[in-house]
Amino acid sequence: MRIGLIIILVAGIGYMFFSSCKSKTNNAANNIVEKLIIDSTTYQIGDTITPFENYNFSQGSWKAEIKISSDDNMDLSKKIPKAPTLTTTNKILLEKIRNWKFIYTNGDMTTVLNNFKLFKGDSVVASYGIVLDENTVGLQSQQYGWIPALDSSFIFETIKMFDK
Repeated sequence: MRIGLIIILVAGIGYMFFSSCKSKTNNAANNIVEKLIIDSTTYQIGDTITPFENYNFSQGSWKAEIKISSDDNMDLSKKIPKAPTLTTTNKILLEKIRNWKFIYTNGDMTTVLNNFKLFKGDSVVASYGIVLDENTVGLQSQQYGWIPALDSSFIFETIKMFDK
């Protein structure tokens, strides 16, 4: 009898723990608004996200890097330089990245071949899949899922000034 009670108690605690760790809710059948909670900020579908706004690029050594997959060259926008790797350490461009805005969708992009990373010194502090197609621009991450760009022109203007 005690063993059964212990198993039920452990299973119940495990369920409560894993239920409380879930940050995305997706329960349209019960009319619950789909949302994402990050650092006590709640995002609902359609909200604007600025994922780089809390980075202080004026302090320390920073670098942004975009790795372009050779498989993605055909779909890549002609608005950005053709190179396997694009980088910048330019503080003005980094500040522009800080102002990139995206839309929370509660979705995911199936295949993202290109990668965007931010480095502080030698450490990667942010890593995203990045889509830079002519008609689709956005980021894919574990944290936010698929977030399309609010202003793709602003992102292209920034990236075209990266070094090859």
